[in-house]
Amino acid sequence: MYTASARRSCSASAPEQPLPLTRRFLAFFEVTLSQPRVHLREGADRVAMGIDVALGLGSVGPLGGSVDVSGGVRYDSGRGAFFLTDPVIERVAVQGIPEKYAGKAREALTMALAAYYAERPIYTLNATDARQAAGRLVLRKVDIENRELVVTLGL
Repeated sequence: MYTASARRSCSASAPEQPLPLTRRFLAFFEVTLSQPRVHLREGADRVAMGIDVALGLGSVGPLGGSVDVSGGVRYDSGRGAFFLTDPVIERVAVQGIPEKYAGKAREALTMALAAYYAERPIYTLNATDARQAAGRLVLRKVDIENRELVVTLGL
C-alpha cells in the first residue's frame, strides 16, 4: 500500500437524482435541498458541506436558508464515489421558523440530510477521464487530515 497526500480542487459530478430534491419528513415538514457545496477546513479532519434548504411547515413557508454539515468521508471503490459519513449539523440558518417548531425543524433537516447523503455521493470519479479512471482502479481509502485528502492506493 502507498499513502499519498494531495490537495486538488474538483467539481462534483451530477448526483444520481438531481437537485433540487423535495421530500416530506415528520408528517408536516417539507424539505427541499439544493446547491450543495464541499469544503476542507484548515485543521479539520472532517469534510464541511453546505447546502441550501427550503423548509415548509404546513401553512408556513417555504422558509429559505442554509445548513452546514460536517462528516467523514468513505470511498466506495465499486462506484468510484465518495460518501459523507456520520453527518453532524453544525449550523442551521433558516429565518422565520416559529420557536415552537425549531426543535422539530432541526430534526426534520437532520433526517433529510442523513437520507440525502446516505444515497448520494459527494463526489464521483469520472470513468471517461483517463486520470480519474486510473484513480478508480488503485484508490482504496480516503482520509482527511488538516485540510488535505490523504489517499491510500493499492492493487
